[in-house]
Amino acid sequence: MTAPISQTKVRSLMKKAEAGDAESQYQMAILFHDGIGVGKDVRAAAALYATAAAAGHALAQNNLAYCYDNGDGIKKNPKEAAAWYAQAAKQKDAVAMLNLAFLYEKGSGVAKDAKKALALRK
Repeated sequence: MTAPISQTKVRSLMKKAEAGDAESQYQMAILFHDGIGVGKDVRAAAALYATAAAAGHALAQNNLAYCYDNGDGIKKNPKEAAAWYAQAAKQKDAVAMLNLAFLYEKGSGVAKDAKKALALRK
C-alpha cells in the first residue's frame, strides 16, 4: 500500500516540474500513473516521463520505454521502447538493461540477438 501524499507536496512537485526540474517531472509522472494524490492519468504520466526522459533522467527513460512497450498512456511503439530502454541502459540503469535484454530476446523493436541480450544481463 502506498503512503498518502499531502496536497502541499503535490503542488510543490508540480511547480518544480513545470519549472523544468526533471526529477520533479519524474515524481509527478509516478503520481499520475498510479493516481497517488492526483487523479490517475496515464497520458499525463507518459507526457511527464517524456519530458524528464528528454532531459536525460534515466528512470524516466526506462518508464517512458515501458509506456511505449505496453501502450500505457501512449501509442504502443516497440522501436521507441527499445530506443528509450537503450538510453537508460547507457546510464547503467539495471532495470532498463534487463528490459532491453528481453526485447533483444523477443526481437521486439530490435533485431533478435541472443548475444546482445546476454551481454545486457551481465
